Amino acid sequence: MSKTIAIVGGGISGTLVVLNVLKHSQVPVSILWFDDKNAFCKGLAYSTQNDGHLLNVRASNMSVFADEPEHFVSWLSKNNFPYSATDFVPRFIYGNYVLSTFNQLKNSNPKVTIEQFAEEVTSIRKENQEFMISATQNHQVHHVVLGFGNFLPAHPLSTATGAISKEFIRSDAYYQQAFSEKLVQNASRYQNITIIGSGLTMIDVVMSLHKVQYQGKIQVISPHGYLPQAHAEEPLPSIPSFINESEHYTLLQIVHLVNTQLKTAKANQLHSYAVIDVLRPHVQRLWMDFSLDDKKQFLRHLRHKWGVARHRAPSQSIQVLIINHNTNLTFTC
Repeated sequence: MSKTIAIVGGGISGTLVVLNVLKHSQVPVSILWFDDKNAFCKGLAYSTQNDGHLLNVRASNMSVFADEPEHFVSWLSKNNFPYSATDFVPRFIYGNYVLSTFNQLKNSNPKVTIEQFAEEVTSIRKENQEFMISATQNHQVHHVVLGFGNFLPAHPLSTATGAISKEFIRSDAYYQQAFSEKLVQNASRYQNITIIGSGLTMIDVVMSLHKVQYQGKIQVISPHGYLPQAHAEEPLPSIPSFINESEHYTLLQIVHLVNTQLKTAKANQLHSYAVIDVLRPHVQRLWMDFSLDDKKQFLRHLRHKWGVARHRAPSQSIQVLIINHNTNLTFTC
């Protein structure tokens, strides 16, 4: 019996589902793929054309197929890109890789059909054991995959009223979307630019401003004061996995395990980030196993620390941050 899967979102999450269904499905599958921006295979993250916007993971860990870890590196070599397995590749090149892989495979599996809809999904309703997807038409499907990506950040609230200021958000000098082309195009008009948030997106904005030789002042405001850390210049030495794939863990157990491994790594003169990297293949399963209370506890107390430890930046990006910090960049907590 044929199964119908609706995928909402055309970015990397939705694309990875499509590619792996194409590669592995041995039963009939019909895919209905929705993306209202018609940015299939790239989404927002990989649509940038700025070569200073780099992947935050080395090429060796960026294959679209878990069972073909060299897939991306081989693609780079075949297409004569001057990058090795240990390099941090520009994101637009990775976007081209994902799109190229999709174009190569989209007709490769006779059991899989794909329909792409450049439409907004307006509602999803559960009907018995199936789902009704509403876009310009209604579609009945067996499974739904939500690949929204990151939503836009909330608008700042007025300190005077506690509400969103319509005058503020309508200002030509306010950009809710950090990757807005108008921000870079208009940068020279502004003597001061304030970035709210100090994560990896902040680095992308600084890289964009650096590329157009912005000479004004940049202020970064962060409620927690955490800044992205740099990857080691050379890949970190691997350490044995301390996660049992058949065991279910609570948040408290994982925290205890990680703290124990951090102490062991320090005693053996290994970098603490090597411990964090061991968790990478297991994060999805661990998170799904957590109770709702565990998830709330993590989001309340550990999310920001985990973000700094896990989501590191290439050293060349951090170097640009340091250069700007020495000239026109300040941080406020």
